[in-house]
Formats: sequence, structure tokens, C-alpha cells
Amino acid sequence: MAEKNSLDAIWVEKLPPFLRIRVEGRYNLQKIVSNTLWLSWESVFRMVVGFFLGVWVARYLGPEQWGLLNYARAVIILFVPLMTLGLGSIAIRELVKSPEDRDTILGTIYPLQLVGALIATVLANVSIFLLWDGDNVVQVLVWILSIGYLFRPFEVTDYWFRSQVQSRYPVNARNAALVIVSVIKVGLLISEAPLIAFAVMVLADVVLSSIGLLLVYRFKGYFITAWRFSRNMAKSLLIEGWPLFLTAISLTVFSQINNVMLGQLIGAQAVGLYSAANRISEVWMFIPIAIALSVAPAIIASKKEGSVVYYARLQKLFSLMSFFSLSIAILVTIFSKLVISLVFGPEYEQASLVLPIQIWALIFLSWGLAQGPWDVNENLLKQRLIRTLLGSVTAIILGVMLIPLYSAVGAAIATLIASAVAHFFGNLLFRETRKIFVIELRSLLPIHLLKR
Repeated sequence: MAEKNSLDAIWVEKLPPFLRIRVEGRYNLQKIVSNTLWLSWESVFRMVVGFFLGVWVARYLGPEQWGLLNYARAVIILFVPLMTLGLGSIAIRELVKSPEDRDTILGTIYPLQLVGALIATVLANVSIFLLWDGDNVVQVLVWILSIGYLFRPFEVTDYWFRSQVQSRYPVNARNAALVIVSVIKVGLLISEAPLIAFAVMVLADVVLSSIGLLLVYRFKGYFITAWRFSRNMAKSLLIEGWPLFLTAISLTVFSQINNVMLGQLIGAQAVGLYSAANRISEVWMFIPIAIALSVAPAIIASKKEGSVVYYARLQKLFSLMSFFSLSIAILVTIFSKLVISLVFGPEYEQASLVLPIQIWALIFLSWGLAQGPWDVNENLLKQRLIRTLLGSVTAIILGVMLIPLYSAVGAAIATLIASAVAHFFGNLLFRETRKIFVIELRSLLPIHLLKR
């Protein structure tokens, strides 16, 4: 028992200071690991269910209608940062530090995010009305999906459970909502329901998840009627949160702008083909994410052992990411036509031209995940923001240039180059991050993966 307590103490020392305060007082390593596993389980469950049902829906709707749905979702996602305002991580930090102020913290953030959600709803619907000159079904889809904005502010209750290392409760609530929606969606597929019904299911997932979170919050003995708004706290949170808000905007633009530009410049079918290739590419991101989450604590802690050990472990992480992503990129490139045909069917055959280009962005995205803990450890989040903004600007400029010429293939090229700018060439801009650029280059040599 003494040995276990000693081990827990060592790991607690490796946590960020604001979290270590709470962990030392009430929690142990086992609880933190359990909490992380619950969050990982939710991600895996949603990814698996989302992939298989998404493929089924894509095959049922066909490239044109599935493209309309993905275009509408991309427009909606572009405005999500206006709702969250970059306050999530700050809220969790404040709840960890001052749990006794729970009602004031949540009571301040909820109205801020609700106002942001109202603004996002109006802007999304006005934007699609002004931009889309085709079938008004897209405007109806955006209107349906935008209603979800008004329910998502209730997700502030999740901040409390995360701060208390009790994520299993909101995870179960959201997974229950996903199961219900998935069962209904299967029924819609079997009964050959129209496109609008699937947009309603996207909304239903948000609504049921929010209701589930509220029920869990009440079941644990907390009351939203006790929430109190603080003007001073609101001002402080908004001032502190603006860099995270800008980061969220840049990441959102980076991930969704090609879908929007394809819909505007080419049409819904091109969005459907691009989304099919993107669904195959995204499914492989689970492994780099899992690797980064697993290894990050050890890398952060190894800084105390000296720079040699610190950067040796970092090099091994990048090498592992490179080995995995290169292997997948090569295999998917060779068998892209077969993969698209088996997964999505002959209607999506042209997506096999997009996939071999898009899949290579996996290398740069994996490097970005590997660099994340290092950026935090070295306090280089502003540099990270600049690199992400640069990647977003690159994606927009190249999209405008290439999409009219090459349609979905042009969007894939824009994504690949923008990813390289954000997670590779962008490291050359700053003296502090140039060492990561070198590590990324070295990671392409298998010998570094074999070093002890």
C-alpha cells in the first residue's frame, strides 16, 4: 500500500499546478485514469457508431443529398465558437480551484454562452440566406440544425463533472442519447425517410444530450435555479478567453471551410464526394489521438530528467506518429479505389481521386497532436495560435484558387498544404519551435523509432 501511495504521489507531481491542488486534496491517480478512460470510451463509441451509421446514411442518400447535409452541418459548425466563446477550459480550471463558487461560475458562463448561441443562430441563418442561391432545402437544413445552438449552453453542467473527475455521468448521458438517436436513425433508413429527417436526428442528438446532462446534474443533487450571474466574473472570463476563442475559430475554419467553399463554388455533389473521402481519413485519427493522450503525461514529466531524456522521448513520439501515419497513407493510397467502392459504393467512385491526396494530411495532423503537449509545457500557445491561423488562411486562399479548377480534388490539395503549413513549415517561423521542425524531419527515418 505504501508503494502504491508513493507511485500516486509521483504522478500527481506531474500534473498541472491548478489540477494538482485538487488531486492532492481529494483524488488519487486511479480516479484520474478512470476519468480519462471514460472520456476515451465516449470518443471511441461515438466514432465507431458515427462511422458505420454515417456510411449507411451516405449510401442511402447518395452524394448529392449527403453533400447537402454535410454542407449545412459545415455552415453550422463554423459558428460554434461564437457559442462556446473559448470558455470551456477556463471554466473547468476555475471550478477545480474554487468548487465552492460552482453556482456563480456556471451561472455566469451559461448566459454568456446562451447569448453567443443566439448570435450564432441568427448569423448562420442570415449567412445561408445570403450565400445559397440553390434549392431552399439547404436553408431549411441550416435552420433545423441551428436550433441545437439554443440547447448546447446547458453543456456547462459537464464542466462541473469534469472538474470533479466524474466524467462517467455526462458520458453515460450523452451515450444514451446517441443510442436512442441511432436506433431511430436505423428505423429511418429502413423506412426510406427523406433528407430532412436525418437533419432532425442531428438536432435530436444535441437536444437529448443536453436534457440528459441536466437530469444527471439534478440527480447528483445540484440545481440550476441556484446559478448566479456575476458581471465582474463575466468580464474577467471574456478577457482571458479571447485567445482560446480565436484558436477555436481558426481550428473550425481549418476543418470546415473546404466543405463550405465546395458547396458554394461547385455544388452539393462535390461536398458529398469530399465528405466520403474525409470520413475514411478521419477514422484513422483515433490512433494518433490515443497515442498522444497516453504518452503526453510521461513526456511532460520527463522535462525534470533533463533535456536529453525530454527530447529523446519527444523524438520517439514523433517517430511513432510518422511510422503509423505513413503506413496508413501508403496503404490507403494504393487501395483507395477499393476502399471507397467497398465502403460507400459505386456512386462515390470519384471520391477515390480525393482520398489518396487527403490521407497524406494524416502525417501533419499527427505531428500537430504530438506537438500539443510540448507547446503547453513550453508555454508556446500564442505561437500555436499563429500557426493555426496561418493554416486557416492558407486553406481559404488555396481553396479559392484550386476548388474552381479541380473541385473536390482541389479541396483535398488545399487541406494537405494547409496542414503542412500549420504543423510543419509553421514551426520555422519561431526560434523556439524550429527544434520541432528538425524532430519532425528526423521522425521520417525509422532508425529513431528503434532507439531506446
